[in-house]
Amino acid sequence: MWQHFKKVFLTGIFAIAPLAMTYWILKITFESLDNVTSPFLRKS
Repeated sequence: MWQHFKKVFLTGIFAIAPLAMTYWILKITFESLDNVTSPFLRKS
């Protein structure tokens, strides 16, 4: 029982980790671009 739980848990972590890292990298990239370009764009 414990081995099955451990295997399923690790499989889930390895499946979710790349998605979380991709989200984090894209979020930082877009926030940085927003900070750089916001002075040049008019806010409505």
